[in-house]
Amino acid sequence: MNFNTLRKRHSQFIYKGYQTVLEQGNLKIAFDFLLDPDIKFNPEVILLNVSKARLDEIGPEALQNLVFNLGMVELLSYWKATCSPQIIIKAGFLNEEQIAFWQNLLIKGLGEFFYKNQIDFTQKDLVKFVRQPERLQAKYAGHLQDRDLVLVGGGKDSAVTLESISKKGGEFNCLILNPTDAAIKIAEVGGCKNPIIIRRTIDPKLLELNGQGYLNGHTPFSAYLAFLSTLVGVLYDYKNLVVSNEASSNESNLKWLGQEINHQYSKTTEFEHDFRDYSKKYLSTITNYFSFLRNLGELQIAEIFSKMDKYHKLFRSCNKGFKKGIWCGKCPKCVSTYLLLYPFLGSKTEKIFGKNLLEDENLIPVVRGLLRENGEVKPFECVATVDEIKTAISLSIKRVKTDGQEIPKLLQSFEDQKTLILGFGREGRATLDYFKKHYPNRKIGIADQSDGENYLEKLKDYDVIIKSPGIPYLPEIKEAKKQGKVITSATQFFFNNFKGKIIGITGTKGKSTTASLIYEVLKKGGMDAHLVGNIGKPALDLLDNLNENSVVVYELSSFQLEDLDKSPHIGVMTNIYPEHLDRHGDFPLYVRAKNNITKFQTSQDYLIYNQDIAEFKYIAEQSHAKKIAFSKKDKQMVSDVVHKDTIPLLGEFNLLNIVPAIIIGRLFKIPDEKIEEAIINFKPLPHRLEFVAEISGIRFYNDSLSTIPQSTVEALAALGRNVETLIAGGYDRGIDYSILGKAIAKSKIKNLILFPDTGTKIWKAVSLKIKNLKLKIRKFDTDSMQDAVEIAFKHTTPGKIVLLSPASTSFNLFKDYEDRGNQFKDFVTSFKPAD
Repeated sequence: MNFNTLRKRHSQFIYKGYQTVLEQGNLKIAFDFLLDPDIKFNPEVILLNVSKARLDEIGPEALQNLVFNLGMVELLSYWKATCSPQIIIKAGFLNEEQIAFWQNLLIKGLGEFFYKNQIDFTQKDLVKFVRQPERLQAKYAGHLQDRDLVLVGGGKDSAVTLESISKKGGEFNCLILNPTDAAIKIAEVGGCKNPIIIRRTIDPKLLELNGQGYLNGHTPFSAYLAFLSTLVGVLYDYKNLVVSNEASSNESNLKWLGQEINHQYSKTTEFEHDFRDYSKKYLSTITNYFSFLRNLGELQIAEIFSKMDKYHKLFRSCNKGFKKGIWCGKCPKCVSTYLLLYPFLGSKTEKIFGKNLLEDENLIPVVRGLLRENGEVKPFECVATVDEIKTAISLSIKRVKTDGQEIPKLLQSFEDQKTLILGFGREGRATLDYFKKHYPNRKIGIADQSDGENYLEKLKDYDVIIKSPGIPYLPEIKEAKKQGKVITSATQFFFNNFKGKIIGITGTKGKSTTASLIYEVLKKGGMDAHLVGNIGKPALDLLDNLNENSVVVYELSSFQLEDLDKSPHIGVMTNIYPEHLDRHGDFPLYVRAKNNITKFQTSQDYLIYNQDIAEFKYIAEQSHAKKIAFSKKDKQMVSDVVHKDTIPLLGEFNLLNIVPAIIIGRLFKIPDEKIEEAIINFKPLPHRLEFVAEISGIRFYNDSLSTIPQSTVEALAALGRNVETLIAGGYDRGIDYSILGKAIAKSKIKNLILFPDTGTKIWKAVSLKIKNLKLKIRKFDTDSMQDAVEIAFKHTTPGKIVLLSPASTSFNLFKDYEDRGNQFKDFVTSFKPAD
């Protein structure tokens, strides 16, 4: 039967009501649906071991509201048989906002159903919700115990969540709907001896209609679980409803009729946010529904699960083999899961599935479907993203080679992915060397801005793009990603392949010093420590020489973090100020990029953060990691370890850079004496309040790395009131200089030597703070470092300080901050004073 015929035959779908009956300690719910004129559906839900006393405590009004809303999501499975033009709601009341929620869920949650049945869901008269006159709604507003209820389905995702929750040590239990053997065993191994069991029965009439040619297809099952778990949480007194929906679910299968069609829509971040809002307003004020794995992708979850041996023989995710509790070994779900696990388990993966799927050439078309090659639609299953499948294939090939085995037949078909290195600086060269060594047969290309303005045209000829962090997401790169090309980075590749511990450090300023201090402390403690990133060697230069006992200290900029989908074992956030706004767009987006240092951490990881910064406090609140906060008050920690006079770093702000090094040293059980020794022997980094020389009684300091006003303010505070001449200014990124104007006004500076473009803004900021400015501070404009140094020599009093601290980036006049600082040092040391 076709869509139009069924709609004419059954013009109304009526939600007549529901019944709740407590029988022998079990709560039975039966829904009453009518497909006009005369087809009745009565699906049932049975909740075991429900206390009458608890029902009385909840109250009939709140219970009825929760049951009514469960019926709303239940009816979608029955309405879809005919797509009746009207849904008549007689069982309860919905206001306009609620109707909008249900219309949105119907359209997006049934997107796959509409696509497969070729139903135009954009037609205005597709469906209308007809409600009854307004009646009192009673959401639950009582107390719930602050304990966790984990939904367990039998797959690896819920096992990872359950294991993490159980290790927290708090009170928890499991919720299982229509339990399978896999779900029961996972719950038991995870510590749930008496899980809450719910039984849902589909009315057999629906199956009969499907057999007669009525419409059939996928419904938003995870949405059903959201409403069911909210009812269960209230009935059994659990505040926190913990699901295991991962970030990969956000990737759609295709775009059709102007909308993203997503098999996993009710697992997405969008649905989770919408449901949380709906629940707070209309279901239960206190209930906290959330996904424990929201920030993790399928590949990351697979890596975590690979270390959880006790679950390996228990879990099942195959839909075809669901009832029998087996892996069919043929479907996209089986193939996706196998590929995700193989990089971490190797040949052990075969023992889970009962056979080696990588030797089955018949599965090559399935993999091509997962990769959406040749315009194929992504399989309508809960599978990994295209990028994750590509990465899993690459990692699997590497695993096979590492294990000294021949490349399996299935992987051979995908070994020749063409790879483009986009950006050929220091990191790009290291990437090329690594790939030539490990992938000698792969076609590798290079595209760099030095090739000319058309260098991005090469993107179309390659499958994998390894992008330099210095290159923004230009429109051409975004388009390449839409076409299914993998956009990754050397940092991402390192995170995927390194087996030891990574300590990541980020911050607007001070991260290089902090990273170097941490490295020195670990080395002094006898650790196999390595410093990589902007301050150390390129990470891929070291990868072959590292092992699972190695510890890598990685300085991570916002450019490196913005597209990273893994977080380090230990994340350190030092400070944050407006910077790189020309790249990120605005400060909130800059903060969001920094957030990736902890976004994918688990409860086994650590986040060390400066709690004086509001943005970091908020990020920490969202993090799953163990938190260690520090603040200005913790400078005493430094004094407890090392005498202030022996610290080779200038400025109070540098004490805060030392604190994370002490915290991490102690985390690795390094004695305080060794930490002290590392700090005392630390050599300050170039271009960071670096003493250059004293000539003719004038002291010169190079602080070229100060590219924001805040760091120049810190430099002035560190050197004190002997700073008589300040050299500042540079490339204009739209930053506010009022804080620097205030600091200069309070200082003893008599000479301001200013570079374009921000020199004008700095002078204006100072003029707003000082009356008769020209009588108190001399201003010199120049675009030459040689001229700036000569002016400084001429106008600075012996015994005073000349400070280069630009409060701006360097790109308009210099190659980079190093070039600017080196020019300053060269002109200072080569200057010949007049006799």
